[in-house]
Amino acid sequence: MRRSSIPKAAFLHSVGSAAASKLGSALCGVVTFGFLARGLGARGLGEYRTVLTLLLFAGAVFDFGLYPLTLREIAQQGADRARILGSAVGLRLVSMCVAIALLAILVSVAGFDSTICTGVLIAGGGWVFIQLHEMLKAVFQLKVAQHRSAIAEMAGVTLSLLLIIWLTGSGVGATGMLAATATGFCLTGGLAWYYARQLVPFRPRFDVAIWRHFIVTCVPFAVSAVLLIVRLRVDLLLLSVLRPPAEVGLYDASVKLYELLLSLASILGGLMTPAFIQDLRTEKTLARRLNAGIAATAIFAALAFAVLFECAEPIVTLLAGSNFTQAARPLRVIAASAGVAGMASILRFAAIALNQQARMTRADLAGVGLALVAHLILIPRFGLMGAAFGRLVGDVVTLTVAAWSLKAHLRPAVLGFVSIAILAGLCLIAGLEFTTQMRLPWFAALVLCGPVVLGCVLLLPRVRSQLTLLIA
Repeated sequence: MRRSSIPKAAFLHSVGSAAASKLGSALCGVVTFGFLARGLGARGLGEYRTVLTLLLFAGAVFDFGLYPLTLREIAQQGADRARILGSAVGLRLVSMCVAIALLAILVSVAGFDSTICTGVLIAGGGWVFIQLHEMLKAVFQLKVAQHRSAIAEMAGVTLSLLLIIWLTGSGVGATGMLAATATGFCLTGGLAWYYARQLVPFRPRFDVAIWRHFIVTCVPFAVSAVLLIVRLRVDLLLLSVLRPPAEVGLYDASVKLYELLLSLASILGGLMTPAFIQDLRTEKTLARRLNAGIAATAIFAALAFAVLFECAEPIVTLLAGSNFTQAARPLRVIAASAGVAGMASILRFAAIALNQQARMTRADLAGVGLALVAHLILIPRFGLMGAAFGRLVGDVVTLTVAAWSLKAHLRPAVLGFVSIAILAGLCLIAGLEFTTQMRLPWFAALVLCGPVVLGCVLLLPRVRSQLTLLIA
């Protein structure tokens, strides 16, 4: 019994570390955003976010799906892990440097502001390191040592946060804040390199044969990675191109909260994946636990939407300051989008457990295609609200197609739980609105109404049974 308990404990520790790191990074990102917003203002924040968005898209084009591909290759029995990993690291370093160089040329030719051009070069160095960390996660996952990746990630985001706090009010502008962020990226990548070499000794290799193998076989992974980036960031990219930088900064306040909510759903999906696989092995279906996961996500998403819808202005003011109150309107739309994306995220992990990732790729293609059309129509005319509704369109389409693709594993009862969630959200909105009319402070109204509505939901036997199944 002792032999079997050690790997299980190590697995749980590794998965828990990854989940805690994801949540910690998201929370640090929200806090960091607050200081950036106050230090840079809407225009400066828009320039800062534009640079990182451009780097994200450039990196996605040259990503080659190296993380899942490397994990698959080094997991093969008898694989020369040092050679494979060294070649993957060499390819990642070269591809990212090429991506940043081409991006720097593109922004210069396209006539972007000088701050954007300089920012790409300054942040680009750190971007190489953060992308290296993303690829080296394959080593930590193989060796069930994701706590080391978590340490590297949290060290980097903490350093960036401390530097940004120190620089707030010094007038360094977006360029200085990008340098602070890049410094944190470098620390994350450096620590990941150090920890990975302890597990699998390697050195960067320029092995053309393995590089050719990676590039030829990467297409399914690369397409999926690019689609995910496009789905999550195309609105920011189009805002950067079509609207003034100040609007990008205002919109980023809503996106930060969207990312925080979506990260919680991703953590739940990641933690449920081993249970999905176990259910498939024992019951030949994952329907029971999948429906429980969607029910829990729908209830949480509906309550979160109610809070953000009713308290949008004070929450944005608390997060970014009084100059960002215009971000409250798109936040109400994006809050609904986050709930929809959260349920799609649960379906994504179910597809992974079923080894049917192609179904989610089709859903992503449909969502990205319609979101692009919506963005191109709405953003030039409606700015922030156009970007928010475009994101909502994309997330709704992705969820619809994903649910249809996995309908064999969904039960009709899931619609009942979604209806309960919507009703709970409406009740919370009504309660918050009533207490607001009574001139009760918003946070006091939230403390008063939130537990009451949640308690009423938990009193329902059907809901309790689903939550019990979820944590079983």
